[in-house]
Amino acid sequence: MTRKAVYLALFHALVLTSCLSLPTIMRAQGGYALDFDGSTSYAEIPYSADLNPATFTIEAWAKVEGGSGSFRSVITSRKAGNPTQGFMLYAASDNTWQFWTGDGGNATWDNTLSGVTVVNEWTHIAASFDGTSVRMYINGELKATTASTYIPNGAQALRIGAGATEGTPLFFFPGKIDEVRIWSDVRTQSEIQANMHKALTGSEANLEGYYQMSDGTGATLTDNSTNSNDATLTSSPAWKTSAALAGPGMALDFDGSDDYVNLGYPLAAGSNYTLEAWVNASTVSGNRNILSSNESPFWISSGTLRAGVGGNFLGVSSSSFPASEWVHVAVTFDDAANTMHLYKNGVLVSSNTNITNSFSLQPMYIGAHTGTGPGYGAISFFQGQIDEVRIWDDVRTEAEIRAYKDRTLDGTEANLVAYYRCDQQPNASHTTLHDLSGNGYNGTLSSMDAATDWVASTPFNTWIGSEGGDWTNAENWSLGSVPSGEDVGIFPWAGSSAPSSANISGRNFYVAAGNTISHSGNLTLSGDFYNAGTFATSGTATFSGSAAQAIRGTGATTFGTLIINNSTGVTTEQNLTTSTALTLTSGALSIGAYTLTLNGTISQTSGSLTGGTTSNIAIGEAGLRLDLPAVTLNNLSLDRAAGSTLTGNVTVNGTLTLTDGVLNVGANTLTFGSAATVAGSPGTSVHVQATSGLLRKDYSGTGSFTFPIGDGAAYSPITLDFSSGSFASGYTTVSVTNAKHPSNVSATDFLNRYWTVSSSGITGFSCDVSAQYADGDINGTESAITGGKYSSGTWTDLGPVTTGSNLITGTVSGFSDFTGGEAAAFPVEWLAFEARAEGGMVRLDWATASEQNSDFFAVERSSNRLGWETIGLVDAAGNSSELQEYGFDDLQPLAGKAWYRLRQVDIDGGFSFSNVVEVSDLQVARLKAWPNPVQQQISVEMNGNDQVTATLTDLSGRELIRQVLFPGAAVILVQQLPAGMYLLHLQSESGSWTEQKIMKQ
Repeated sequence: MTRKAVYLALFHALVLTSCLSLPTIMRAQGGYALDFDGSTSYAEIPYSADLNPATFTIEAWAKVEGGSGSFRSVITSRKAGNPTQGFMLYAASDNTWQFWTGDGGNATWDNTLSGVTVVNEWTHIAASFDGTSVRMYINGELKATTASTYIPNGAQALRIGAGATEGTPLFFFPGKIDEVRIWSDVRTQSEIQANMHKALTGSEANLEGYYQMSDGTGATLTDNSTNSNDATLTSSPAWKTSAALAGPGMALDFDGSDDYVNLGYPLAAGSNYTLEAWVNASTVSGNRNILSSNESPFWISSGTLRAGVGGNFLGVSSSSFPASEWVHVAVTFDDAANTMHLYKNGVLVSSNTNITNSFSLQPMYIGAHTGTGPGYGAISFFQGQIDEVRIWDDVRTEAEIRAYKDRTLDGTEANLVAYYRCDQQPNASHTTLHDLSGNGYNGTLSSMDAATDWVASTPFNTWIGSEGGDWTNAENWSLGSVPSGEDVGIFPWAGSSAPSSANISGRNFYVAAGNTISHSGNLTLSGDFYNAGTFATSGTATFSGSAAQAIRGTGATTFGTLIINNSTGVTTEQNLTTSTALTLTSGALSIGAYTLTLNGTISQTSGSLTGGTTSNIAIGEAGLRLDLPAVTLNNLSLDRAAGSTLTGNVTVNGTLTLTDGVLNVGANTLTFGSAATVAGSPGTSVHVQATSGLLRKDYSGTGSFTFPIGDGAAYSPITLDFSSGSFASGYTTVSVTNAKHPSNVSATDFLNRYWTVSSSGITGFSCDVSAQYADGDINGTESAITGGKYSSGTWTDLGPVTTGSNLITGTVSGFSDFTGGEAAAFPVEWLAFEARAEGGMVRLDWATASEQNSDFFAVERSSNRLGWETIGLVDAAGNSSELQEYGFDDLQPLAGKAWYRLRQVDIDGGFSFSNVVEVSDLQVARLKAWPNPVQQQISVEMNGNDQVTATLTDLSGRELIRQVLFPGAAVILVQQLPAGMYLLHLQSESGSWTEQKIMKQ
């Protein structure tokens, strides 16, 4: 760090230390004023020499509200008669501001005439006497200088809001008075301008009386100076929230060619900082600097808001900067973290975590760039208006930036280094931009015309609420006018009434923490809504801006009817409730990571609803049935007796909570994500109706899920519990039909309900199915009903239903339709059929899940899948709801390749086929015996060089013949054996073998 940088840093620290040692200001923005009735009310302070100094400055903020043609005293301390003594500050009978001093004559006064007409708005009036002359200032501007003599009041009281302090009160003031100050020194114009827009500490040198109007209640007006000359209130002037120090009022206008303000060095090198300003750029082309200190510019570049440090720049290309519109801008820099954030209208729009260096040793400019070296000069001039410039030496949060942008500051906020309200009046001598932080970083206007470059400013309008809750009453606003397009801030000032009636309109709308607003009118915004307090309106909130809008905040917000009429879209960034309706006219309402509570209905024309995996919708309260459009959500809850109907596909990835009402999917699909759950109390009047549409469940693996399904009148859930399977982007869909299945031929005993289940992306699975029917679904005798699954024209018997629990259960490896009917209507369900070669034979295995009236299985074989021969019969189980396993050995298989199938034959002669299986590369024709049946001898063919051992046994396993056969043709004599069934086993030396049954005739 250079010697100059060290010096600046030490100087900066000393200034801040001295500032922080000052007493805490007692008043905050939105403090009180006294409202006098103009006929009887006033404040009186007993005589004190402190309040009647030989030289002085008198100050006050006043707002005249009537009384034209009469004298209306703001402050009077006088003795009329001979000699005249004291002073009087009046709104005179000619409706101008005047200041009178007692000149010691017999009923004569020296008058200083400002020539400024009294208007119905807050006005700062000041007058000073230096021993020879009175100077009068209106709104910080010198308006008159008059040679005068003056004799202080030596005995009489001082009155605020009335005159004639030597006797019966006269000259009553109609209106509000605030910030009365009596000094025993002659304040310069610069001192007046530097302090008129902020509260004092009360301990300032030469401050003899300070009536800050801090009490807010009661009949005493406290003197906030160290002299304690309190006043007594007569006839109860009203305590009202004051707009005297609220703003904004004026701004600086830059010509874009050579105008700028030199602020000196408000920040030391290596500082963290936050820079803020309101800007209204008349052009956004080229480079237009807002605040700059060499390598730390904050500027607009070709319509893009940018900031930078040390050659690294942060830009917002996705957020175009508007021309001829007031915009709040802010940039923060964390030196230790090398992090910069950029904000537009209180919203973070860009950030960079790779920015190094900090402010250089160049001075800071408003409205220009300071260049890159000593003597470089100013460049990149701003064109347009700049107001409310704030410099902090900390990193302000987004919430802090937003909380202060729509109000003027007190000037004593922690870490506030410099504060420029820019509220001076146009005058060629007003070339100093006053720092209201008390730190003394006044700016100097360079190449600017102070007579014309101080201009009226309306970036925001702060709600004062001194005259009740009427939005349309101009007295309730800091600008003295009802908002008409500027930003609006609602703050919980002491004594303020919240807006509660009429219609609200504006651009960006801010409700501060601690505020509670119960409103009955409409809210129409072209910008963002931010609520950190409580805001509820029974009226309509319309978002109809041309750029994207947002509903933000940390508070509780309720709109009556919310209308989205912005083709660019509106995003919610706080929980939001609608009590009457949500109207989607144009553009999308994006819920974001918050909860939208719908206590009314939804009307959709060309607008839409957008959600995501963190979005939530709660449908609540009594009301008409709600039509819910397509949306993806985290959680969805239904607590409305009238229910809701989907008008598009809806996805729930978190929890569906069913408390009251039926959620009808219509012709759409309600999808549950893979981790979705169902909560609440599903039942007859609380379930998901999927009779025309579908319930879908996504799966990432095994597990159980109950679909809370019904038909709108009856609850009939179905549970799918996967115990195994492969899940590749898998899902199932479910629907229910309140009717007898069209293919259910049951005549007497059946269910008037069936479920249709399908799957995709799930293979090789086993799933336990449990479907619950209602009592009203039963036709005939429940105990005579068995569960059935219908697929591809075939019924599968799932076994008897569980009476009492009204359940159909079964384990399946595929999905289709599920219902209940008579057992005779549901034949065999095949579970598996397999064939494999084993040492010269083919082993066939199969199993069934259930059988009804089955007689036997015929095993059929084919060499070409065209012609089939029966090679064996296996008895079936008849009737069974349990797993049955079967097997058969083909002891004389075909060589090469063969196909097998089963023909299941019922008792009544009906039959069905299994799937076809294939066995390939068979080399089993080496050993073959014939004929069969046999009478005399068995011929054996051996197609190899091995010896073969032949063994003939009876069916009990008793060996009857053992004979070694040599290669070639061989015979086994069996004429001596009695007729019957025998088993021949042929085993070669190389291990090949065959076994078959032989019938002896």
